[in-house]
Amino acid sequence: MAASQVCRLGRVAGTRLLPELPAIEWAQAAGNAEPKPYSPQAVQRHFDNALWTYSTQALSAGDGNTQVRAGVLRLLSTISAVSVKNSTTHGKATLTITAGPEVFGGVGSEVLTIDATTGMLVKDVSTVPGLPTASTTYESSRVTKADL
Repeated sequence: MAASQVCRLGRVAGTRLLPELPAIEWAQAAGNAEPKPYSPQAVQRHFDNALWTYSTQALSAGDGNTQVRAGVLRLLSTISAVSVKNSTTHGKATLTITAGPEVFGGVGSEVLTIDATTGMLVKDVSTVPGLPTASTTYESSRVTKADL
């Protein structure tokens, strides 16, 4: 769709898609460059980032479900920029799962600590250069009806 058509559609819909430039000026300012397709590596990096992001959200939200934990850990194992090491946290066997900068556009990292026996999330630490480290510690317990 031409830029002039986009501007016209925006005016008809009553929205401001672009600054107040006449359609022809916006089209000229935008240039006539053909879009370049993403490289296979860029597509893989985007996929890995989305997979990491949605998997860690599912792990956080569905931590109490063994099928969620197992599925998320399997998914994370498919990301080549993710490493897994045996570790110990507070005397318990844990796994340290690290997503390097390749997963986050070349900057930062995220480290998950998972209970090696249960697969439950223990800790999540995110680092981004120039920002304070973000750290979340998880504790999971069963609640009975009587506890409510």
